[in-house]
Amino acid sequence: NFEKAVTSYRLAFHGGDHRNLAHALGQLGRCQSFNQDVKNGHQNARLGLEMARRCGDKEILIHCLLNFTASFQAWGMGSAEGAPYLREALELSKQQTNNPATVADCMARLADCLTNSAEAVQLTREALALHQKHLAPDHPSVVSDIWVLGQELLDSGQLEEAEALLRQSLQLFH
Repeated sequence: NFEKAVTSYRLAFHGGDHRNLAHALGQLGRCQSFNQDVKNGHQNARLGLEMARRCGDKEILIHCLLNFTASFQAWGMGSAEGAPYLREALELSKQQTNNPATVADCMARLADCLTNSAEAVQLTREALALHQKHLAPDHPSVVSDIWVLGQELLDSGQLEEAEALLRQSLQLFH
């Protein structure tokens, strides 16, 4: 339970800044928003993000940026408001070259927030390529990227490629 973790970390660190507390606040906020308590979720995720910035730990900052972007709407739905934070998370994750899956996850989540379909398609293609390079062909992230790319291509009128990708994702889901 993230609420217990936040309480425990606050007691352990006497209310001061700490990377674990920042991370727990971000996770709590994301979960609260996912469960339709967007007001409290967004507030806790923001507190976690602010603390992560003060702590200076890039890995925790990336996680808190991702959690914050998931706190804008219920059920973790993407929001255009989250795009600047996702761009920041993407740039930071590119600097952390030891985890290409995180870079791909940031790309995919950013693409979900964009209103520019050409940029969204390009980011999803890049995310898919990275996921395919570093994960198994039937990994949920690979399958999700294929499905999302198919949806984006469908929305932009590229019907043949969209259909092929959507059929491929359906085959991989089964």
